Amino acid sequence: MGECCSGEGRLVETAVDSDTETEPMKEAYDKYKPSWSEELFTLVHRSFISNSRNPRAFQARVAQTLVLAIIAGLIFLRLSPDNYLSRSGACTFIVLNQGSLGMVSVLHTFTSDKVLAVREYQSGLYRLTSYCCGKMIADFALQMIFPIVFATIAWYMIGLNDAALRWLLGLLFIMLTTNSAISIGYAVSSAAPTVLQAL
Repeated sequence: MGECCSGEGRLVETAVDSDTETEPMKEAYDKYKPSWSEELFTLVHRSFISNSRNPRAFQARVAQTLVLAIIAGLIFLRLSPDNYLSRSGACTFIVLNQGSLGMVSVLHTFTSDKVLAVREYQSGLYRLTSYCCGKMIADFALQMIFPIVFATIAWYMIGLNDAALRWLLGLLFIMLTTNSAISIGYAVSSAAPTVLQAL
C-alpha cells in the first residue's frame, strides 16, 4: 500500500507497485544465484557440521549397535549348519533390528529443521530438493556404518557362513533393507509436524 489521501469526505488509497521496488534485488539475486550442485555441496557441508556438533548421539548409536550385536550373537551363538529355522530367525532379527533402528534414527531429520528450512526456502537461499538431498547424503555415510558393524559382529558370532563372498552378499542385503527402512523414515519425517507424532 502506498499513500493515503482524502478527497470529498472519503479515503482514497493509491497503490504502489511493489514489484518495481524489488526488481533490482531479484535481478542481482538471479545474476549470482548458485547452481543446484553448489547448493547441494554447501548444504551437505552444513549438515556434516551439524552432525559433528552432536557427538553424544553418535556415541550412543555406536554403543547401541555394539551391545545389540553382541546380544544377538550370544542368543544365536554358533548355530549348527543343519538348524535352518534358527538361522532364518537370526537373519530376520538382524534385518528387522537394523531396519527399525535406521528408521527411528532419521525421524527427527526433517521435523526438527522444518521451520528453518521453509523460512530459508521462502527467502530464496536454496531449493527444497537440494536441502532434502543434502540432508540425506550427509546422513547416508553415518547410517551405513552401523549396519556394517552390527552385521559383521553378529554374522561371525552366529556362524552364518564364513565365506567372504557370502558375508559381502549378506552385508549388501542388510544395507539395502536398511536403506529402504531409512527412506520410509525420511517420508514420515517430512510428513509429520513434530518428532513425537513421527514416532
